[in-house]
Amino acid sequence: MARCPQAPLAQLVEQWTFNPLVAGSSPAGGTMEEYTDLQKQLIQAIAVALEKDPQLCQYKLFKTYLKDTQQYWIKCILSDNRYLYGSFVKAARSLITA
Repeated sequence: MARCPQAPLAQLVEQWTFNPLVAGSSPAGGTMEEYTDLQKQLIQAIAVALEKDPQLCQYKLFKTYLKDTQQYWIKCILSDNRYLYGSFVKAARSLITA
């Protein structure tokens, strides 16, 4: 499981906007997320691509990379999880630096 690093900032902005003097309106820890096996495979594919070319962190370029390398099954996983692409890139970068 991984913590969402932007959660405290988002909660601070939300609390200040809607309840500037009310403490405890949002939990402090953020959202916990656990990736499915298919999402883990997608993160690994992103990590491999980023090691080859850091520009592949851009969604459209990564999608083209998958087509060019004939990784169609990863492209299907990507399409189903497009809204999570930013968090997948962050997870992939953490794999590279680990």
